[in-house]
Amino acid sequence: MRGLTWYTTRAVQDMQTFWFGTQTARGAREIGGSWVRSLEIHFKHSFGECHSVIPELTCLLLTGNSSDDLGAFLASAEQLGERGIQKWESSVADSLMKIHEYSVKIIMPALQRAYILLEDVRGYSQLPQYAIFDLDTDEVSGCLNLIKQIVLLVKWLAAIAHRELYQFKQFLSFLRYEASVNIPSHHPRVPDFDTVEVNNYLMSALSHSELDEWFTGPLSNSILQDFGDVSRLSSSLVKTQRVLQGTVSISKQGTRRLPLDRNLNHLLHGLVVQSQRIFSRASTAIGRSAIVSQAKPKGQQEERHATSTTDSTLIRQYVAEHDHGTMSGNFSQYLAIHVVLDVDSFLCLIRMPYVKDNNDTPIFVEVALLNCYTIEGSCQLHSNFNLLDVEFFDDECLVLAYQTRESRGSTFVGMVQYHNLGFRALEFITVANTTSRNDLVTHVLQRWREGNLSSLPMPIRSHRQLVSRGPVSLAVNGRLGRRVVCVLDGKGLIMEVFDMEEENHQ
Repeated sequence: MRGLTWYTTRAVQDMQTFWFGTQTARGAREIGGSWVRSLEIHFKHSFGECHSVIPELTCLLLTGNSSDDLGAFLASAEQLGERGIQKWESSVADSLMKIHEYSVKIIMPALQRAYILLEDVRGYSQLPQYAIFDLDTDEVSGCLNLIKQIVLLVKWLAAIAHRELYQFKQFLSFLRYEASVNIPSHHPRVPDFDTVEVNNYLMSALSHSELDEWFTGPLSNSILQDFGDVSRLSSSLVKTQRVLQGTVSISKQGTRRLPLDRNLNHLLHGLVVQSQRIFSRASTAIGRSAIVSQAKPKGQQEERHATSTTDSTLIRQYVAEHDHGTMSGNFSQYLAIHVVLDVDSFLCLIRMPYVKDNNDTPIFVEVALLNCYTIEGSCQLHSNFNLLDVEFFDDECLVLAYQTRESRGSTFVGMVQYHNLGFRALEFITVANTTSRNDLVTHVLQRWREGNLSSLPMPIRSHRQLVSRGPVSLAVNGRLGRRVVCVLDGKGLIMEVFDMEEENHQ
């Protein structure tokens, strides 16, 4: 919304620059006023006093007769030469055409897009699930009404610019004809202008254009809906019948000019302020909806830190559906969690069978602590092993990305078979009271410290050395007999692909 309002405001400012000019360049509207002032100065030198120009031009238009001073001025090549008229025509016509194109092709589509966005926002404001954003339906409706008013005014501006362009061309045809009258020629110029349109241009656009009100017009609180009454066909027919019967006298009412805010700069500024108020309040919804827990006493914090010995930032999961009756439940969820302790490190595997009709609580939870090692290395993971990433191939094996201390920064990938592990079941009360994965791992480690759960040494087979060093990301795909792993380095520049089932892995 901010981009659309900025785009529209900038387009209006460009149109104002085309029409009024800048401090260094004269605008198109100033050319006609400058020509009128030069004619007034010419009359002042002739008559010794200021003389009105518009009546003289109107008399010339309607009667074809002009005063000697006006005829001399029109015949002057300095004032109305063909080169000067062409420059005048190109400047004004180009500005009016740009105003028309900007109104129709730039401003109106942007405002229509903004209207669609605010329509969606008004719909959100009426839904209870978006109440946290504090969207006021009345404020959004006010913005929509303001956009409709601006769209109507922009369409009106385009029509006025198109009409004034036609009148201006008729006026220049009139000037060309009058300038050629005093020049002897065997082929006199035929009048090719519309007298009515030329007169309208003289009265309303030569010195002061109606387009000025769209950029510097007075400010008011009136809107388009305030003007005119909605009349029904039946009431209009009844009123017409009374007039024909002579029961109602027709009185001529004077023209009443009502103030109307046509200043696009003022209206767009109001739209920006209202929309900013709406979206600024909605942008703070995250802060209003945040739940800040109170800090625990220092003793409780230290106790929690002492018992929480798991760093489970590396977590992967896999769901396997059971098509046979060898396992409980319809499907099982496997979790692989990298557990880092002060002295030891493990790969904690968790298996949780579920029933499709009741997938909120697992039937039971089984765990296994793996102490992975390479065939050439030690059996202690923390002594020579740094796990970088892990991914499940299927419910039989998973792939590891790791580094060893002896490799001096080299990275390897390898597979681990886990389907025949000796999983140990946890008590049901532990499953029921478990609220998070970290709590579950904490309970497993507590049992390991107490000696109720032992870690399992697990060899890594089919290991491959990578070209890249440092952190990597894994992506796996394949089937039994063909297991493909893709390894992407931390910078995203090097990708290596391996088939882990190939015997010749070079």
